[in-house]
Amino acid sequence: MDLQTHLKAILKNKYQNLKDLILPINLSYESTEEFISKTHYSWYIDYSHLCGSREYPSFPLEDLLKCTGNHKGNQKTVLTFGACGIGKTTAVQKCALDWAEGRAHTHIDLLFPIPCWELCLLEKEDLSLIELLKLFFPCLKDLNSNSLSDKKVWFVFDELDDLNGMLNMSCPTIDNVNQVTPVDTLLPNLIKGNLLPNANIWVTARLAEINFIDNFYIMKETEMVGFSDEQKEQHIRKLVGDDDLANRVIDHIKISRSLHCLCRIPYMCTVMATVLKKHVKTSDYKIRPLTLTQIYSSLTGESLSDFISKRTIFAQYSLTYYCYWAPEEYVNGNNAEITVAEVSTFAREHPLVLKEEKSVRGVATFHFAHLSVLEYCVAVVRLNEVTRNNPPEQYSAACLKMIDMVERDGQHGQYDICFRFFFGLLQERGTLQISDPFFAHIRKDLQEYVFDHTYVNRFHWLREFDSQALLNDAEIFEETGCPPVPDFTFEEWMQIFQMITNVEGIHAKFEMELSSRCDEKVLKSLPEIQKSRKAELRFSNLSDTCCPALASVLGVKESHLRELDLGFNSITDRGVESLVQGLSDQDCRLKSLRLQGCELTSSACEHLATVLKQRPNLKELDLSCNSIGDVGLKHLASGLESPMCQLETLRISQCNIKREGGFHLASALEKNPSYLKWLDLSINRIGNKAANELFTKFDISRLRKLEMYFCGLTERCCARISDALKLEKGNLVELNLSSNNLKDAGAHLISSGLFAWSRLEKLNMSRCGISKLGCFYLSKVLSCISAFYNKNMRMEIGWQATELREMDLSRNKLTDEGAVYISTGLCNPYSHLRRLNLIECSLTSDCCSDLASHLSSSKCTVAELDLSSNNIQDRGIKKLCVALKSTECALQKLFLRNCGLTSKCVPYFNMALKTNLHLTELFLLGNQFDDIAKKVLLGMIKNIAYMLQTVDVLID
Repeated sequence: MDLQTHLKAILKNKYQNLKDLILPINLSYESTEEFISKTHYSWYIDYSHLCGSREYPSFPLEDLLKCTGNHKGNQKTVLTFGACGIGKTTAVQKCALDWAEGRAHTHIDLLFPIPCWELCLLEKEDLSLIELLKLFFPCLKDLNSNSLSDKKVWFVFDELDDLNGMLNMSCPTIDNVNQVTPVDTLLPNLIKGNLLPNANIWVTARLAEINFIDNFYIMKETEMVGFSDEQKEQHIRKLVGDDDLANRVIDHIKISRSLHCLCRIPYMCTVMATVLKKHVKTSDYKIRPLTLTQIYSSLTGESLSDFISKRTIFAQYSLTYYCYWAPEEYVNGNNAEITVAEVSTFAREHPLVLKEEKSVRGVATFHFAHLSVLEYCVAVVRLNEVTRNNPPEQYSAACLKMIDMVERDGQHGQYDICFRFFFGLLQERGTLQISDPFFAHIRKDLQEYVFDHTYVNRFHWLREFDSQALLNDAEIFEETGCPPVPDFTFEEWMQIFQMITNVEGIHAKFEMELSSRCDEKVLKSLPEIQKSRKAELRFSNLSDTCCPALASVLGVKESHLRELDLGFNSITDRGVESLVQGLSDQDCRLKSLRLQGCELTSSACEHLATVLKQRPNLKELDLSCNSIGDVGLKHLASGLESPMCQLETLRISQCNIKREGGFHLASALEKNPSYLKWLDLSINRIGNKAANELFTKFDISRLRKLEMYFCGLTERCCARISDALKLEKGNLVELNLSSNNLKDAGAHLISSGLFAWSRLEKLNMSRCGISKLGCFYLSKVLSCISAFYNKNMRMEIGWQATELREMDLSRNKLTDEGAVYISTGLCNPYSHLRRLNLIECSLTSDCCSDLASHLSSSKCTVAELDLSSNNIQDRGIKKLCVALKSTECALQKLFLRNCGLTSKCVPYFNMALKTNLHLTELFLLGNQFDDIAKKVLLGMIKNIAYMLQTVDVLID
């Protein structure tokens, strides 16, 4: 049997259990010609503070060892680096097994994988290269210099960092494979090409060790990038087994972008899956996320702490970057308090904490399963030192002293994960409270060093102690745009806010693709929903099935969800009952709940009333288009009248509410009037009596928006509305009374409230039976100006008209005379009116001259005019174009749909718009234009001589 056959047999036998390893073997690499900066250890393994994810131009593992053997100078070494536990050793073993079984790397004659931790144990021995290889591969008795020199040979040195500084590139030169020499000189001479110059070398290493080999010797540099998102889920499902349980585990990991990022390291993914499998329950949708510290504390429970406490010199060993235990020293040493058998037993019981391996000399050697376990142990030891050596009142100062010491010594993030554990342990043991000055100092440092790379570390530390650290401040900053801490600038807080947003993985909105909207998609998207400010789930084919899951999202303090829109889904009272369980949770911070167009009845209101009585956080409730009726509003009113209710928006339009329901609402708002800002009662047969009851018991001037269209109202309720509009301290900005039989008398009353003191900006009186007489009253309002005076009755501010900015009088029979009345108010130099809607108002071309005259005035502020569905015809357009031609005309949008226009009016537009400086949108659908006219109109958009950007005519 030749050497190759012997070697392949050895490797097959050695790695035959590779398929049973927890670590998967389908890992990818990056060809690293241009690396991002990797000088910061914790940033490299956890880049959750960066926006988005890293992109990797990867290639198959099989391509890694493809090499012609014709070296360019001394470049003969392939370097693969990556985080500890990311799969470098697995990749080495996979390559060795593939070669041994003939599946890949067939161009290689001999392949020698050598773990560097075993070389480290031979540090004090003198061996030749031949002797070293025979030591690792005893069956190769015929191995000699000729066997190596004439072959395509690859040496694989796995985990260079395990050499603990043994690699000395300035060592003496060795060029004979039979020359006996200290072991630490063999690898440098192989890399330099002094030994076996035609051999290739593959070295794997952690990030910290990649600079030990000069680029002069590197042929190819690659990076192990770890699991993709898909591979993370595959690995978790393989470990957990049960699909439903695996989904819960994945959800718990995804809820923390930092943990999800760390999960690209197979070892950490394994740890999280192992711990969370016991933590989650298939019958409970609620996501109860664990911190990194809680996961590692749960890994072994109290056994690790007991194990650590048995070693008086453990702290000394744990301070090394990577720790190997030689049991003989421990047994024979003066400080030993633990036997080899105890260590071995612990390793068998906790393979994710400690590993036992046999060296080539047959010596049992123990090492931590991963660097993070060591870091956790160091944190335990350090906290024990703090509590053992200081009285409780000095814990804070001792912790701060330790932080300052580490800041001086660790500038590259090598202690960051350790201190995440330290802060987490402070929380677990209750050593310090969040009010302790220690945390205020850390927070102050974070803000002061916001433009320094170290500020991210402090945020991770704080989050490990308090998952809500700085989130409330960030929310205030997002809502107000003002730094919550006055001493810091907007730019500093913008940096902090962006970092928090990235680390938390916060999204502005969650919305499902149209083709995938269903309950199952929601159940698979709980982490994304929980990380979104708003969940837009209307028209999503949802049922009561998804409600318990959504309730679980609402009921956790880690949820960022503030707006939930479930409108127009098949959600019934039962689904609302499930949602209420989450809404009633003390940690729920949802502000807006929209359930419009579901299948709700009065029972749903009974459930929701309990929420209104308990949770002041809820600010908006939309139950529109549900048949809750008067009984439902009675239930709801019991919650609205509660002092705990701070609802600001209540929308119950089209809810089959009648007079009795209006009385219930009036009574509730009388008892609790302070918070409501927007009330929508539209499309309910409230009637005058209930409306006046509401206006009597509740001051509607407190509202900013009141919508009561199609409520069966007449002019008899307008007097109280007018009184509310007159109030100097009133807040009413929007009023919608459309589709009520108000007539001219109602318009008169409303107009009497619309003078200088009124703050109303939007008025909708569409379909209210108003005629030209009503327009006369409204024109007086538009034309009127008033002056404000100070206490000495001297004019202080100046002249002012009504605040009205938008007015909708559509679908009233105004006639041309009414339009002329309205147009007289358009020239008020103090007017604020920007939008005027006169759709379907029985207008003809006769009113267009007056409209044009006022629209062309420099005093007119109207920017949007809608004359659609009126018989304007071409003659009217000719008159209107007189205004459009004026450079003073402020119109930006003009609607003339269905106005009886023909192609004859197009030249008028063409001429007028050449000098127009403002009109950008022209809406002409429903008119009789031929194709030539349409092309002319559309050509204006493309011609830079015109300001026009939009014309809604289509070419057939």
